[in-house]
Amino acid sequence: MYKAITRNGNTFFYCNEQLILKAITSKYFCYYKFYIEDVNNTKLLEISVRSFFGFFKKYSIKKQSLNQFVELKKIKGDLVLKLNNDNLSLYQKRHLIKFQGDFILNE
Repeated sequence: MYKAITRNGNTFFYCNEQLILKAITSKYFCYYKFYIEDVNNTKLLEISVRSFFGFFKKYSIKKQSLNQFVELKKIKGDLVLKLNNDNLSLYQKRHLIKFQGDFILNE
């Protein structure tokens, strides 16, 4: 059974009570980083968000260690990660990033 727990802006993904992925948000002055890493602390995806006091936001993928190419798009004001035909929405509230979408893991 898959479960996701969010604490202090970071999300931890579990499968049968074992940690499989971590989504970490780090806030700095005028920008913050968001990255997903596995249990071996290998960064799978790193996204940088630059802004000027909440305005003029610029999103970019800094590092990607996945088997397939992931695109970062803004659709109707929402930030979306697009992989083939699947979308993963990243919702942002007060510098915290939350997920909504389907998670598919290959064993």
